[in-house]
Amino acid sequence: MGSVLVVKLEYFNARQGTTIPVTFYNHAHFGDCFYSRSILQPFINRGYRNIKFKHNCSIGIFDDMSGVEELKLDTSTMPRHDNNLSNGGLNTWLGTKKYIYCNTNSSRFPDIKQGVIFENINRFAQLEHFKYYSLGVVRKDEMIPTIQYNMLNIKILNNIKNKVVNSRDRYEKLILICNGQTRSGQRPEHLNYDNFIKICAEKFPNYLFILTEFKHTIMKSDNVVFTDNIITDNNERLRPDLLYIGYLSTMCDVIMGSSSGPYCYTHTRENLLNESKTYISSCTARLEGIWYSDAKAKHVNWSPWTSGMDSSKQITSHVHTTDEQFTCGLLDIFDHHV
Repeated sequence: MGSVLVVKLEYFNARQGTTIPVTFYNHAHFGDCFYSRSILQPFINRGYRNIKFKHNCSIGIFDDMSGVEELKLDTSTMPRHDNNLSNGGLNTWLGTKKYIYCNTNSSRFPDIKQGVIFENINRFAQLEHFKYYSLGVVRKDEMIPTIQYNMLNIKILNNIKNKVVNSRDRYEKLILICNGQTRSGQRPEHLNYDNFIKICAEKFPNYLFILTEFKHTIMKSDNVVFTDNIITDNNERLRPDLLYIGYLSTMCDVIMGSSSGPYCYTHTRENLLNESKTYISSCTARLEGIWYSDAKAKHVNWSPWTSGMDSSKQITSHVHTTDEQFTCGLLDIFDHHV
């Protein structure tokens, strides 16, 4: 009974703008921490201004969120598959509670769809976080992730904008490719974008391809550049640069990647509700390729079970998917939708 009273008082005080502390944590990687914004934003909108978020990624991924303090996670006191309510810690990782919020084998939610998608995060937040703090039912549109660019370094933002404006004079379309390796199997490890980039750069010299990860195996071309050349602070690489990649993505026509790292940081309200934007994802779990099903942006997903647009080319296992099949599938999608 006492804890319930504390929670209700905490919510009442927060609505008055006081600084009652609220602690969240996440054991997972950059993408999962970004999607935690769907949970944090409603708290901020309701007056919470003393939010602590504990994680093991680079500090700085919440620099734009006023009232959010980032701290290193103590994995010994914050369980990965549960909460630590005695220390005020609510877990924002969707895989907690033995994956009941994201696994089709969940006995609690027989209608659930597989994967880390907005629909599952919404259900997770409503029943765990918003219920615990008596926020009531939170509207879906309030949970679409946003990045407060006005809270970031204005000099770096202007530098990005100027470079993009200059590129627009020479290139018809800007293609952002989040080509880094995934960390949780979102895309089969043996598949990469190198061949796709080589073919597209030659085929579409009027398109600028912007890659989030430098690799020596990628062909050198005037129309292939890296985010490290665009997102700089006094000509030095910026780390973490994910929030700025999110900003850069708002100026790109096409966004490609898997449900990991930089690609997740492009899943913002500004992009998802933009009808002129096209997402091309490559995800082992097909539903994760279309993270927000109500988006106005066009979404197309390549998965190991469907090679491009030809449904006759069925691949039974991602393990047997070759790099050639991956490249051909992406090229087919690119030709049809860009």
